Amino acid sequence: MDCPRCGSINYNKDGFVKGRQRYACKACRYHYTV
Repeated sequence: MDCPRCGSINYNKDGFVKGRQRYACKACRYHYTV
């Protein structure tokens, strides 16, 4: 799974939002859910 903003494959899990896994991109620090 790539970051939707910068395309990086470097990310950390960052908790849950509304029961969905949240991720934080290490490259651009963008937070997103999948």
